[in-house]
Amino acid sequence: MAEAKFEAALIKKLEAEGWTYRKDLSYVSIKVLEGHWREVLNENNAYKLNGKPLSDVEFGLVIQEVQRIKTPYDAQLLLVGAGGVGSIPITRDDGSNLEVWTNVKYLDTK
Repeated sequence: MAEAKFEAALIKKLEAEGWTYRKDLSYVSIKVLEGHWREVLNENNAYKLNGKPLSDVEFGLVIQEVQRIKTPYDAQLLLVGAGGVGSIPITRDDGSNLEVWTNVKYLDTK
């Protein structure tokens, strides 16, 4: 019961900070969450991907980097970055290098 109260309070706090609670992403598998994150990465990096969304292999490289995380600090650096924009360098299927931005919420790309 205490966990449910904590969860409700956390959701309320995050919503007050501008986050949107997604019921469709609650109580789902890791694969569903990874699929959603892949969509977000493709959307946020669309102008860098030149019409070619991340392939299964390329997204696998992103997931490998996430799986290497050992501490909350390392997670913060990977996902948000030291300057507010986290990134993961990968090699695309065509051999080109790409830096996938993991958080472009505050980045002005215009």
